[in-house]
Amino acid sequence: MLVIFIALLLSYAFNRMGPGGRVAISIGVSLSMLAAGVVVEKRDRYRIFAQGLLGGGWAALYFTVYAMQALPAAKVIDNPLAGAILLLAVASGMIVHSLRYRSQTVTGLAYFIAFVTLGITHSTPLSVLAVVPLAASLLYVAHRFEWRNFALFGLVATYAICATRPDTGSPLWQIQAIFVVYWLLFEAFDLLRPHVALLPLNAIGFLGLSLVKWYRDAHAHDRVWQLLAATAAAYLVGAILRARS
Repeated sequence: MLVIFIALLLSYAFNRMGPGGRVAISIGVSLSMLAAGVVVEKRDRYRIFAQGLLGGGWAALYFTVYAMQALPAAKVIDNPLAGAILLLAVASGMIVHSLRYRSQTVTGLAYFIAFVTLGITHSTPLSVLAVVPLAASLLYVAHRFEWRNFALFGLVATYAICATRPDTGSPLWQIQAIFVVYWLLFEAFDLLRPHVALLPLNAIGFLGLSLVKWYRDAHAHDRVWQLLAATAAAYLVGAILRARS
């Protein structure tokens, strides 16, 4: 509830507070949650409560960095490169934290809330791009600890966010490139850590979103065969790699 409140605070403009003030409050609350979680986690009696603080703190921090460059009511960063570096830095921090605690509860809560907050806010071109470092870091942790079901959750959450986002009018090639990155991330994980449901769900998510985008484009729906041919070639390569492994 606290993280969702932070997301709403960053998403909507208030007359008495500017973007800098909203961002400062959000960063302060996020860091306070992380610090409190680290301190309280040392006490066995409050360990579960501390895990909630840690997971929520990372999720709130990730969304705050996203909002600093994507949401008009909280925008304080205009440099896309700086914003991408900050997002990667927070994602790396989540990885390092997970490697230290080895807690699927803390990690799962952090990623779950991060995906939810990205899904409930205004749709921007960056909202689907911000999922990339989040999904990549999730898959790294899932591979490191052999959490195959954790990767399945990441796949469903990634494609669900894209499916529920309104069309922002971005060029077809940009959106398709993001879909290809999604597909490659989960395809690579499935080659390393096979899961019975990962391959079909990845195919459904990728092809479903791609076909919807191609048919909506007035200049591309007659060339859908190109998408299907490229997809068939990619799965042929994947089949060869699976046979060899």
